[in-house]
Amino acid sequence: MDYQDVFPAILAYEDDGLEPHEELELFSKLIETRVAFSLQGHYGRRAVWFMEQGYILPNGEITGAGFAVFGEKDLPPAFYFAGDGAKCQWFDHRRADDARAR
Repeated sequence: MDYQDVFPAILAYEDDGLEPHEELELFSKLIETRVAFSLQGHYGRRAVWFMEQGYILPNGEITGAGFAVFGEKDLPPAFYFAGDGAKCQWFDHRRADDARAR
């Protein structure tokens, strides 16, 4: 994702229009440029979540784990994979009533 693509990607993200791999690329760029921490709080928290899970490094580089989890283009939008590999679950990280998303 080029820097010029960030603003349209943010708009698409806000409108739930990004595939999981596109969300990963967006947050990778937001972390790389440090913009994630200048936007509203959700972006910083989500960026920290990606880094804590080991999907994106603090320099914005997407890790192998990130590509493994989010690299599939057929994953449902606005969902992400959580689990230990053997036992997995899907949940919508944008639903306010899903305590696991916070």
